[in-house]
Amino acid sequence: MDVTAVILCGSPGERMHPLTGSSLDDFSDSTPSQDQSIDDVVPKCLLPVAATTPLSLLLKALEIAGIDLKENTLVLSAVEISPNLRSYLAKKHPGVPFAELPVTSNGSADALRFCKTSARVPPHHHIMLLPSDLILESASSLIGLYTTHLNAFNEISPCTQSCGGLTMLLADVGMEDEQDKPVKESKKAKQNKLVREDEEIEFIGYSTPSSSIYNPTSLPPPPTSSTPTPPSLHTPSNPPNRILLKKQKAAVEETEDQDTGETPKLIIPKSLIRASSTCLTSFNLRTDLLDLHCYMIAPRIWSNLLFCQSFENKHSMQDQIIPLIIDKQLLHYPALFKMPPAEFLEAFTSPSTTPPTPPSPICLVNAHILPRNSTLSMRVCTVANYLLACRESVSHSIRPPKLHPASLPSTFGRLEGTVHAKDNSLLGEGTTKGSGGAVKNSTIGANVSIGSKCKINNCVVMDDVVIKDGCTLQNSIICKKVTVEQNCNLNNCQVASAVVVAQKSKLTDEVVYAAEK
Repeated sequence: MDVTAVILCGSPGERMHPLTGSSLDDFSDSTPSQDQSIDDVVPKCLLPVAATTPLSLLLKALEIAGIDLKENTLVLSAVEISPNLRSYLAKKHPGVPFAELPVTSNGSADALRFCKTSARVPPHHHIMLLPSDLILESASSLIGLYTTHLNAFNEISPCTQSCGGLTMLLADVGMEDEQDKPVKESKKAKQNKLVREDEEIEFIGYSTPSSSIYNPTSLPPPPTSSTPTPPSLHTPSNPPNRILLKKQKAAVEETEDQDTGETPKLIIPKSLIRASSTCLTSFNLRTDLLDLHCYMIAPRIWSNLLFCQSFENKHSMQDQIIPLIIDKQLLHYPALFKMPPAEFLEAFTSPSTTPPTPPSPICLVNAHILPRNSTLSMRVCTVANYLLACRESVSHSIRPPKLHPASLPSTFGRLEGTVHAKDNSLLGEGTTKGSGGAVKNSTIGANVSIGSKCKINNCVVMDDVVIKDGCTLQNSIICKKVTVEQNCNLNNCQVASAVVVAQKSKLTDEVVYAAEK
């Protein structure tokens, strides 16, 4: 099965402002002159994480998984961030293919359409679509996704007579307290754990085919230079999970008439229950799974289906295309996905009014679910996630997790700078620290000056920052070339580049764009 990895750099990340609001001039091949103005924003995938970036970590994971970065990888960028991305790739990852998306591109589905119309990806290739801000604990996550998709695509089940077309990567982010009760997102935030936004919390229903009817036509192929080396993550006795329902929790909880006091209801079609009892072992409904927006997509989905009438005006894979495919997948005959492309498109857009008997879903959508102890499987798309990613990346570099096969090297390499393992902190090259105070669970950039008696906990301090004596920083991010004057106290703050924070400032939950008076 031929695979092309497509890394999507769609936007700078408005939720990460002001971190993404300054120019990334240090990655340019030449230093700009004083009269030059660089207006391009810093993409979130190029923010510093443990002396590297999310994009570099993702490219390294793909390389470890067996993807040829020069032959089977494509980085797609939105127009407003392409200059910095192009410069970064040329300097750090020369030879990795890069393309700028049209200004009319409004989402991940449009990016896939561009792959076809621009002939950037061979039409017979399966696409591994990855967000550029994705951080994974190890390359085994991608290998597991690949192998699950391969098994589902090759599957011939007596019950479904169909094969998989799209495989999602989901992370188990559930957490229980001492009484084994689920921990709310607000409590996770207080414990500095991974916190989901409201729109990220979903009802996800899935089933697993019975091992007695699961029959992949072939096992994973031997490794080649252009395909991942698949370990035995999925075998005939361990079939893939079939996604049958995916709805936002916030959308379910909305009621049409707020005056009625009606309790919100999640309606599960009987066809799902029948499908579970007929072909699958059970129906599982969960709210503790996180869609990482990382998908394996078969050619007939990205090269054909996205161009049909039912999908042509839909721009987002995660919000529009995938939920629609999940909703439609039970409406079609089991052999539908085996049809030639023209018949497939006609049948998929005009489902038969006569359901098959007995009801047999073709189950186009499958999932590879990462285990709950994968503490570093996330997207760096919010300030809280960025802090967590920096802290956990340093921790993983110091103490690599034992979650992936011993034969796979860790995605996190040797840290550049001074590592304080006991305090789980990294101090970049050229950084100095005065006497007294402490730096814990923090990442400090290069050429930073930290005064005496400073206390820094769970913070990210970027390059060329001056922190003067007696300052206390907690859960904060300090961008480049900032000066924090004496005896300041910052808690849960983000300070934009080149700001001077006045001495004795006491700030909580603030974004600082200019010097405080």
